[in-house]
Amino acid sequence: MSAAGLLARLITQIPLVHIAPIAFVKTHKTASSTLANIFHRLGEKHDARFVLPIDSVRLGWPDEIFPGSRNVERLGPPEHQYDIIANHAVYDSIQMRAYLKPDPVFVTVLREPGSQGSSAFNYYRNQRVSSMLSWSGVPLNSWDDYLTWLEQTEPHGCDTVYFKNPQAHDMGWYQTVGQTSTFDNDDKMVQQWLKDLDVDFAHGGGVILTEYFDEGLIMLQRKLRIEFSDISYVRMKSTDESEKVLPTTEQLRRLREANNVDVKLYQHYNRTFWSSWQAAGGHATMGVALNKLRRLNSELETACEEPVDIGKCPDKVRMDSYEYTERLNSLSDLGPQEKQDTLYPWCT
Repeated sequence: MSAAGLLARLITQIPLVHIAPIAFVKTHKTASSTLANIFHRLGEKHDARFVLPIDSVRLGWPDEIFPGSRNVERLGPPEHQYDIIANHAVYDSIQMRAYLKPDPVFVTVLREPGSQGSSAFNYYRNQRVSSMLSWSGVPLNSWDDYLTWLEQTEPHGCDTVYFKNPQAHDMGWYQTVGQTSTFDNDDKMVQQWLKDLDVDFAHGGGVILTEYFDEGLIMLQRKLRIEFSDISYVRMKSTDESEKVLPTTEQLRRLREANNVDVKLYQHYNRTFWSSWQAAGGHATMGVALNKLRRLNSELETACEEPVDIGKCPDKVRMDSYEYTERLNSLSDLGPQEKQDTLYPWCT
């Protein structure tokens, strides 16, 4: 911690609090950008050392082993020297542990696959139309065309990573099985993979559900022993509901069936989340804390409305992952940055 920061804490008599190392596996269209902002603010507050990507976006994601070939030299050899991973990376327990200080807390956020898939379809469809760019061969013009493509396609980097079991992809499924969909409906293989994930993610606070985001944050706050102000937030990257093209009941069934591994992943951690929630006392124990968080969030949302109250809603609260990582890169000692790769403009 800087001398100024230490002096400020001494003057205000706020005790220095050690935070555990954090490995955040960032998924897509799950409120992960909101959670990344929380980790970025938390880490900066505690002078944590981040594993920062050279392009401020990717640590090997979507198809390289963490931390990615472009970042290896800049980050130095893995010697358990970092505190936080909070950018896009495919989960790899061994590699992530090698860079992080001992006993890291692994965290991710998962969303019901029908809802996540619908959100992804609409978000990237609107992005494509607005920018006149598209993925190679991904038909986002209609749900039926899109689902026919999804049912037949093989995992292939940026062309499929947002759509083909995207949450399972980020959690390492396709790296585990050799970048093939051959085992997507092999229940024995999927269950073994989930069992392996449980080593890092099964305990309370490890997996946050998008649909119960605040409850997940309360569990995480208890696990990390941090302050309520550390987990207050404003939502990032929300899509206008009026612009969405929703799937029919049959199309939603096809969507979930095409992304079977995501379904199994979500079902598994939905069960473990509520088991951990009840074991920790449920609403009887954490209801007051939950209401406090929601009150803080409401106050923060109000402060962030135009005209913004900078005193209560500083810029950092509203920064998305790329903006905040650029900020952290500029403050770090890791050396020069590179601009985002223009070869795959959607892999961000």
